[in-house]
Amino acid sequence: MNKLTLLMSILLLGNGTGVSGLSVFQPVAEGSPTTEVNTEAAKQADDVNQEIETSEGLEETTASSSEADPESEIVTTEENQIETSSTETFSDKEDDDPPKEKASTFADGLQDEDGYWLAGDLATLRTYIVTDKKKEIRLTADIDIAATALPLYDGFVLDGAGHTITYNKGILAAAGFYLQVTGATVTMKNINFGNPDGSGAVGYYGIITCYDANPNINMIFENINYITTNGQPLYNINGKIIFRGNNTFNQTGSGYSQEWAEANYIEVESGITNVYHNTTASYGFIYAHGTNSNSPYASSINVVVRSGAVFDVETSHAFFYSAAASYDQSIIVEDNGTLKVKQTSTNSVKSRFIYPNLGTSAATDFCFGKNANVQLDLKGSIPLYSSRGGMTVGEGAVYEMNVEEGQMFSLSTLGTFSMNIDNVKRAAFNGTADGTLGIRSSNTAISNLSFRGTNRIKVDAYSNASTELPSTTFNKVDTALYVSNTTYQNVSGDTLSAPELSAFATSKRLVFSSVWVPDVLSVSVSDESSQGATLSVNSENHGLPATKVIYYLFTEEKDIGVPEKAKYIYTLTDLSQQADGFYNYDADDLNPNTKYWMQVVVSNTNGQGDWSGPISFATDPGLKSLEIINDEDLTETTAKISGAFANNTGLWTDFSNGVDNPAGNQTADFGASFTDALIQLEYSRNSDFSNAESISVENRFGDNDSQFTEELTGLRPSATYYVRVRATAVSGREIVLPLVYEFETKYGEYIDVSIPVEMLFGTDNSEAATESAGTIYSKGASYEVVNQGNVDTAVQVTGFTPKNKAAENLKLLPDMNGQVASNQLALKLLMSGASSSEIFLTPELQISPVMIGIMNTTDENKLQLDFGGKFFNPIGEVLFPSYTMTLRFEKSE
Repeated sequence: MNKLTLLMSILLLGNGTGVSGLSVFQPVAEGSPTTEVNTEAAKQADDVNQEIETSEGLEETTASSSEADPESEIVTTEENQIETSSTETFSDKEDDDPPKEKASTFADGLQDEDGYWLAGDLATLRTYIVTDKKKEIRLTADIDIAATALPLYDGFVLDGAGHTITYNKGILAAAGFYLQVTGATVTMKNINFGNPDGSGAVGYYGIITCYDANPNINMIFENINYITTNGQPLYNINGKIIFRGNNTFNQTGSGYSQEWAEANYIEVESGITNVYHNTTASYGFIYAHGTNSNSPYASSINVVVRSGAVFDVETSHAFFYSAAASYDQSIIVEDNGTLKVKQTSTNSVKSRFIYPNLGTSAATDFCFGKNANVQLDLKGSIPLYSSRGGMTVGEGAVYEMNVEEGQMFSLSTLGTFSMNIDNVKRAAFNGTADGTLGIRSSNTAISNLSFRGTNRIKVDAYSNASTELPSTTFNKVDTALYVSNTTYQNVSGDTLSAPELSAFATSKRLVFSSVWVPDVLSVSVSDESSQGATLSVNSENHGLPATKVIYYLFTEEKDIGVPEKAKYIYTLTDLSQQADGFYNYDADDLNPNTKYWMQVVVSNTNGQGDWSGPISFATDPGLKSLEIINDEDLTETTAKISGAFANNTGLWTDFSNGVDNPAGNQTADFGASFTDALIQLEYSRNSDFSNAESISVENRFGDNDSQFTEELTGLRPSATYYVRVRATAVSGREIVLPLVYEFETKYGEYIDVSIPVEMLFGTDNSEAATESAGTIYSKGASYEVVNQGNVDTAVQVTGFTPKNKAAENLKLLPDMNGQVASNQLALKLLMSGASSSEIFLTPELQISPVMIGIMNTTDENKLQLDFGGKFFNPIGEVLFPSYTMTLRFEKSE
């Protein structure tokens, strides 16, 4: 009869410690002794003195000024030029050689703390200007200059300090203030011109008359209040007129009350300039007729409103009146600037915004910057006719154009005028004729209307200008159109549908406004399982609440972006429990082991945002079954495990007939194959799978290779095992499937013991000079042999052999009768358990094995091993013997 047998070996070590005799081996730690260092840097509060070098540069500034005397000879001009006269209030003698007494009085005149010369009467003012040519003068009282000739010069500044100047120029140019210095700059500030009843500001040629022959004069007005019923405030046809601070003009009446300005260039640099202009003479508000070739603004008309400034005009005249149809027209409103123009006349000429009709050589440039505010209340269309150029309404701008009769513009097909509406806050065009805008072109391939928004631009088209609600509304991102009167055609960008183009064509009012629909910032998928996943989106809703979130899942990459191709569409409308901008949906009806592509769309009260970019994810494989099918598949030491993955068990919805006509409960056929998947069976005798072993699953079959079998071998009889599947499938993730199968192998006897790996023995150095010198002891922890099998087991020592030279040089004795001072060792193995015994360890054990104990499977399943005996040369050289002891385990009969 065959017996269960198990052979095992134990390494026995005897070692020295630098003292004669045998002792336990003390292992030396690997590497050199080290000192533990705290690697965290100590923070020290060192005082760091930093010398800061400063250098002060002394900048020497040399101020120089050139003063040009006014020309003594006055030339009579031709038509459209200034009429002049030599009439003066003061005598030539006073001009050329003032009395010494008066000159002395003026020389002792007072100066303000800031250096301004103070003038409280006309005589002092005239002397300062005509004789002394002082640069900075401040009034201390109201002054009537009547027709007194006061020729100004470069750098002249007059501060009225809130006082009033009255004058009566009539038709004279060299009366009152005038200027004949090319390139000069003069400033008038803090002055009231004219009386509250409109008298006191009389005459052509303005407050300051700038001669036509002297171009590029800069005329600056700051905090001016001008009232007249018989005068014109501004005349500088070849230079600049610039406004700063807060200025008001009230110009009414007839006679000399004609244009507000005869100039080619008006600039509102800062503050607010308000103009009320309602006169009966002439046709224009700004009349441009300067042609001096040395002026950069010759043969053009320009209005510039600088950043933050306001120009507010009400006029009964044409806003721009040019001397010829070839004059370029320019209105620039910089970022945050404001321009308001209201026309009140019904006269066929005065009611026009621009006069005359522009020719093909005229360029138009209407540019309204970021956050500009422009309002034009006009009587009729702006007659651009054959001009070239265009209009741009910039980011965040508010533009409103109201035309009482007709379209916004009157153009011929010869013109090349275009409109660019760029991310505006709101641009409204309100007219009474179809097509609204009225722009035209003969080239259908070139866009002359474009509108775009950083997020969206909304277009409201009104077929009836008086209704509150638009007839058509749609959103676009970037669109370019060809327009010719009521014909609108797509050129590039986001195309308009036929109904949308028709809405433009029949509109009498168009409103463009930036609207902010949600921007998807990111999408993600988490917590994937075999049938579910958490779908997430993060969106920027631009201050408006999200109203809907739609998740689209596709199973083929080529289908992304097409709702009808989606296999799953999940719609969230109740977002009350979700954090603003972060929306999650737990899908629980997906197909196992399937790759998906997801896109998300978020809507707010302004509408639906763009689709997100696609991301891919995959569900995990699902395990349908794991088992031992047949009884013959299980033996004492083997088990044939069979399993099946969940394959195409999901359902999906067919949207091919439109997302509003879904056909649900379609059987999935898009699950991935398991052919190339990495599949392993893990098995262990412990339910927590500690000390688990694994085997690759190679035998696969069925649809998508979703079924498998694999045999486990080398199992222990009568033992409980736990089996699970570890797989890396289409997702690429290595996962452990949750299904665990438990089974027990068939009954069979087996031996299983645990033994020490090594055992240590030696002498005790402290006994070297005593009678106990050389006594052998166990060194180290307790040494046990334990029966872990299911049969009673007998233990035999079947061998004891030397492993090194020291062991070979020692003579092993079978008893305690050794010779003193000789290299002889009586080494005993001591056993305790159900009973106690001892044997001497000698090479003869290989010939005559010795039974040392029997262990049962219950209360006496352990055998304690220790050392004893004697080394007979304890004061000799240190020895380091090493032995191998072989144990045999058998079923006890």
